[in-house]
Formats: sequence, C-alpha cells, structure tokens
Amino acid sequence: MAYGIQIENKDGISLIDEDSKQVQIGKSGNVTPGGFVNQSHDSFVDTPYAPCVLLPKPLDETFLFCKVRQASGTNPNFFPFGCSFFHGTTTLTITKKSGGASGSNVFYADLSTGNVALALNGSSYTQAGQNSGITGSSFHDVGIDENITGTSSYVSGGDATAILLEDGGSYDVKVTLDKNLTSSIPNNTTFTMNKDLVCFARHRDAWTTGWVLDYKIGTITDNEEETGTHGMQVFGSDGVLAWSSNRENWLIDSVTTGTPDLGINGSGTPLGEADAVPHPRFAAEVGDTSNWEDYWTLITAYGFCCLTCTGNPDTYEGLRTWGAGYIWCPPNNGDYANSFITNNPWGSSNTLSKSSSNANGVCMAPVQLSQLTGSTFIPQVSQSAGVNDGWATQATRTLIIGHFI
Repeated sequence: MAYGIQIENKDGISLIDEDSKQVQIGKSGNVTPGGFVNQSHDSFVDTPYAPCVLLPKPLDETFLFCKVRQASGTNPNFFPFGCSFFHGTTTLTITKKSGGASGSNVFYADLSTGNVALALNGSSYTQAGQNSGITGSSFHDVGIDENITGTSSYVSGGDATAILLEDGGSYDVKVTLDKNLTSSIPNNTTFTMNKDLVCFARHRDAWTTGWVLDYKIGTITDNEEETGTHGMQVFGSDGVLAWSSNRENWLIDSVTTGTPDLGINGSGTPLGEADAVPHPRFAAEVGDTSNWEDYWTLITAYGFCCLTCTGNPDTYEGLRTWGAGYIWCPPNNGDYANSFITNNPWGSSNTLSKSSSNANGVCMAPVQLSQLTGSTFIPQVSQSAGVNDGWATQATRTLIIGHFI
C-alpha cells in the first residue's frame, strides 16, 4: 500500500485500504410482493398485484439486497416466502419549483413517474406482468452522479449531474448540481429521465399477513455526498474517496452456487415440457438464529426461467410461467416449501428441508407465477403440439448472503 491507511484482519487480509470498494446505499424501504397475473385470467392469483420500485441508478450498476421481516403481529407461524424479480423501465419527470437562479447550483423540484414497462422476454401471450405501479418513491430516485437530461440549456459543457440529493421540504427533492447555472431555470420547467425499476412478483398465494420484504438499493461509488460531521474517511493517492465510516458496509457471510432453473425435457415423456428432474433448487443457511433479521440476500437473478403452453389449453397444465426465484425461510419452519412454490410439473415433490427449523435459510428455486387454462386467455396450439421456452437453464446462479455493519 502506497497511500492512506490499511486495516487487516488476523489472517492478513486487507479490510480497508486505498483500493477499497464500498456499496453506497441510495434507497431503502419495504414491499409486500404481489400477484403477477390478472385475477380474471388465473383464478388462483391473490391480489394485491406486484409492486414496483424505482432504481436510482441503472440496473447493471445497482445492487439489490433483500430480507424478510415480520412487520406486524406476534404470530410466529408463517409459510416460506417466495419472490421473483423483474426488470422494467419508466420515466421520471423532475419539475423545477423553486431556486435555480443563475450563478447557483441548487434547485427544488417535484417528482412524478410514467407508466411501467416490464421486460417479459417477449412473452406477450403469458398474460404476466400485472403490477400495482410504482411505490416507495423518494428524493433518492433522481440518482447520485446521474445526468439530468435537458439541463444543458442552463449550464455550460453539457447536461449537469446531481451530486447531492436531499429532502426538499415542501417539495419532493433538493438537487445540488456539479456546475453552476449560467441562466435561471423558470418555474415548472420539466426534465425527463429514463429510469430502471424492479418489480416484486410472488407465487400465486399471498404472503403470510404481517410479513414484508425489506430492500436496500446501492451502487459502488467514490463520491462524498455524505452530510455526517463525525467518522473516518480514507482517500486514495488520487484524492478520491476509497472508504467512509458514514456508509453501510456489507460483509459477505455465505456464497453458494447451483442451477435452480426449470429446463425443457429433451427426451422421454412428456417431450418438450418443463422438466423438474433433477430438482432445481439449492439453499444456504447462515447466521445466529437470534439475529436472523440482520442477514440480507444479494439479488442476482431476474426474469422468467421457463414458459410452457400445452396443446390443449383447457387441461390442467394450460399455459404456465416460472420466474427465477428466491424463497426465504426464517426460524420456526423446517423446509422451503419449494415443491409447492414451484408447483413442480413433472418431478416428484422432493421438498428441500433445512438442517433445523431453528435455522435461517434462503433457497433459490423456480417460482410459479401463473397457470392459465381456457382458450380465451392463451394462444391455440393444434393437436398435441406445445410451445415452450426456457431461459438460462444451464447458467450457474450464485446465492450470496451477508449483513450490514
């Protein structure tokens, strides 16, 4: 190490140095995952529908951490919690309301969002994608280090970048730009940004009442937007922030890999249908059971993993979709209920159990999102043919669990 400060653990591994990378949490909250298909198309689906949360930064620059928590009630009995995550997009409109005078770099604004467009692998006949719109909006949605499209008319050298976002008091947000304005921004001027979002879809049955999914959304950054007056910061030789005690630091406790997606049967009977053998699931157990709510899962899988449409849409199978999913099973329950949540189409049940009901576990497995029957709602396929698709069925997925300090 050539510059700054270095802290090592007992094994000589560097924990803090000039090359440290930290996840800066830009937004946090909680949701209750919802149904993903209109109830009129799948009578088994419970409402409310799947909520969406805006991402401050693009999805490929974002880390999404999740964990379950009992937010209300005292009944410890619950059914394991399955959720599948879908990427989407929308527009964020920033309407300037105050400030923004020439020579300053601060203005106040209100925020609004457009319609939700989900990435559904082009599966227009699945009837999936039902959602309840965007929830959990905050001033963080603008995004630190994000260019505000259209501000180039009021600054020199191209669009300005937001370097500090704060609660705007009577307005939604106070924005600090990286450059001073060369002319004043008129009130009610609008700037539009294309934003990514995540939709939280669950198995058709509702979650146990009183339980929620907490989320934290972060990115790896080196900016110094923190407003704290105490703590420690470490800088690299280039003067750029490498580590700050004002941030939440995520420590990895467990990394597990496996192949949890449903495949398409390539031989035998039924040929071309979803194949749940070998059983697509794997899990990890970590943490002190008395502190199980401290452990977060890094979400690494999004979207569908399998779709099937049988030749006869009026059969039990009909049209079915599965999402690449996660199942949380806190203490007081002994298995992941993966067979029920996946609703294995052709394999045996083979429910995966934990080492103990007192353990805290997370499982990756397909989450069935819809099961449509009836020719009104799904495409017709003649005779005994089938239309099926699988995505990333040979990909190795990674289950990463850790906690914040």
